[in-house]
Amino acid sequence: MGYTHYWHRYKEFSKTEWASILDNARCYLESLPEADGFIYDYDHLARPAEFGPDQIHFTFKYIRPGNGEFEPLRLSRAINDVWDEWGCCKTWGRNPYDYAVTGVLALAEHFAPKAISVRSDGMPEYWQPGLELVRAATGLPVQLPAMIPPVMTAEQEEAESAQLSDRLRRMSEEYLRRHPEITPGVKGSTQQAIDELLGRIAAKAKVSKTVS
Repeated sequence: MGYTHYWHRYKEFSKTEWASILDNARCYLESLPEADGFIYDYDHLARPAEFGPDQIHFTFKYIRPGNGEFEPLRLSRAINDVWDEWGCCKTWGRNPYDYAVTGVLALAEHFAPKAISVRSDGMPEYWQPGLELVRAATGLPVQLPAMIPPVMTAEQEEAESAQLSDRLRRMSEEYLRRHPEITPGVKGSTQQAIDELLGRIAAKAKVSKTVS
């Protein structure tokens, strides 16, 4: 089972942004060892990947056994319909096509962070091969998209869990204070449920720290 990358467009790319995305995306794909495998789509096997004035469009002709075709990446300069505004691309896991897609999407957000935001089912470490390859090919300091959080250390997870627990406790106390009509029995059940939730959060943080 593969995973999917998503992007949301807030506005069309400017001519300068689009030119930078086009030039660097083309440079990146041409630098990859599998460069001959990038095609327009499966209905036009002889048609190469498109890097044009209106869109970037490509998929990978080497079908992953058992999973079928890769989903094409189509990124347009303008926003003509909902598919331009909200895009997605399944890459079937970490493979040369995934590195190509993650690299191009990272480039798009690098040049136009106010025009596009990228999210992903893939963990941050899944993006590292594509990021390293695109940096090497373009010489640009391309970073992990902002909506994909970096991996937290055990200490950071523990601190975040503690903050969440404190916030939930204060919220519950405020809620019960504002609703004095709540009977003692219901109040006790509510507090018990909150305590159980806080206990699970603390246990998760403890397990995470032990594993790390």
